[in-house]
Amino acid sequence: LYLVFLVVVSVCFLAVGYGIYIVKDIPSIKVLKNLENKPASSIFDANGQLIYLIVPDNRVFVQYSKIPKHVKMAFLAAEDADFFKHGAVEFQSLIRALLKNVIYGKVVQGGSTITQQLARNLFEDHSITFHRKIKEILYAMSLEREHTKEEILDLYFNNIYWGKNLYGIRAASLYYFAKEPYLLSQQEQLLLLTILRGPNYYIRHSDLCMKRYNLLNEILFKKGIISKNVYQNNKMWTYNFEYNKLSIIPPSV
Repeated sequence: LYLVFLVVVSVCFLAVGYGIYIVKDIPSIKVLKNLENKPASSIFDANGQLIYLIVPDNRVFVQYSKIPKHVKMAFLAAEDADFFKHGAVEFQSLIRALLKNVIYGKVVQGGSTITQQLARNLFEDHSITFHRKIKEILYAMSLEREHTKEEILDLYFNNIYWGKNLYGIRAASLYYFAKEPYLLSQQEQLLLLTILRGPNYYIRHSDLCMKRYNLLNEILFKKGIISKNVYQNNKMWTYNFEYNKLSIIPPSV
């Protein structure tokens, strides 16, 4: 009995020590409260066409209200339909994803909520380890305690990686289409959401990009987010990135 007691106490001490270690390793939420839109410098050609945007850390912030409503609806439908209903972590989805991954012997499904995705992106640790997952969950919980759901979506759209060393939907919109987010067509909006899971990968593999594009288009139609007419127009659309029209470079260049 004494031996069992010692084992239990040791395990408890180890668990507490591990918890303290993880908490110390999690970035402060207070930093997010002070995020500001850093000034950007625009350079135009002789015809008034914007050709360079010089910005700090490759981010160009946009107000949540300026992000197209359709982008937000489509994003939630595709990534986390119950975002406004559950907390920071959806444990049923986590367990379901874990079981599916065990059955297939590889990672075929993720169980992360949008808040968890934001947490992972903010502390920039993409390693596939138990330690990283615990950190992600704890950080996601901190985010939900300190921010409203709308604020979390705002942080997500302004900080998520969109390929080409770009962060945030406005930087991506300006770079890939030389347009502000609110000027994007529904097809261009859908394409940005298409590449979000792996921007550089999908840009290099146009066939897989269009396969995922059509999959998302199908999901949005079945969920009633888009009409049959929009669905058909999306299917017939051929994408063409025009990112050569705009270069986003850091101010040190």
